[in-house]
Amino acid sequence: MAAFASRLGQTRPTCRSLAIQLGEFCFYQEHEWSLGGSWTIGGKESVSSSDNAVLRIKASAREVYLVMSGPDDKPVTLKLNGQAITSLANGGSDVDSSGQVRLNSARLYKLVK
Repeated sequence: MAAFASRLGQTRPTCRSLAIQLGEFCFYQEHEWSLGGSWTIGGKESVSSSDNAVLRIKASAREVYLVMSGPDDKPVTLKLNGQAITSLANGGSDVDSSGQVRLNSARLYKLVK
């Protein structure tokens, strides 16, 4: 199970709105994740509240999937180890040649293959 990583000392977010500074990602343990920018945290979802919101996940996996939703055709940019993911370089079936995922519904998106 993934764990929330925060310099705030929390084991998981408990407030309704959270804004944190991203720490040095290289210090995260495998299966930890963090949020950057402004987010609204609910019981079962985390919703970005700004255009500069960031979700960072440190995992070891052959394939990576994420459930996302948002305004139709809203682009989401992906990076793997600081490098752009594209349909030609490790990108899953939902990643285009420019390294973006275009949201079209609330569903499971394949990000890395």
